[in-house]
Amino acid sequence: DLDRADLQVVVWEAEDEELKQMLHEGVDIHSENAKVVGLSRYEAKQFVHATNYGAGARKLSPLFNKTVHEMEIAQARWFSAHPGIERWHRRTALGLPKVSNKFDYQIHFFDRPDTLLPKALAWIPQSTVAIVINHGLVALDKQFPEVQILLQVHDSLLLQIPTEQVDILLPQLTKAME
Repeated sequence: DLDRADLQVVVWEAEDEELKQMLHEGVDIHSENAKVVGLSRYEAKQFVHATNYGAGARKLSPLFNKTVHEMEIAQARWFSAHPGIERWHRRTALGLPKVSNKFDYQIHFFDRPDTLLPKALAWIPQSTVAIVINHGLVALDKQFPEVQILLQVHDSLLLQIPTEQVDILLPQLTKAME
């Protein structure tokens, strides 16, 4: 399971040095974000994710049982603390109806123009993470024939290994995936 995979892609797309540093240090980023946006840790985790993916205050209001105005304030705080996120939104919007990820995969959207930005903002990190985990899957398949790969689910792999080899293989598998 890749640690905070989608968030990491968003942070690098946004070129946000503060969030990059927090991720490198292993800080509880959701607690820190909660302080910025004025929500509980649990709410902040979901709020930031939704905001990063283009959800507006009107959509967030009923989800958090807050007024639209309260959500606008929380989003203003978020974008003020991390302006790179908003710049990433604008850069992405400029490329619509087509966007690409760091692997140079592209997608063309054919939906109504007013629905495209959230889809594009979600596709970039989600596609990037799926490709990264797939690269890991291929590497494991080549390096460890005794490992049976059962399933890839977005940012994680489900593997099966012989019980008697767990202590030996698990550290090797982790290192190979890193």
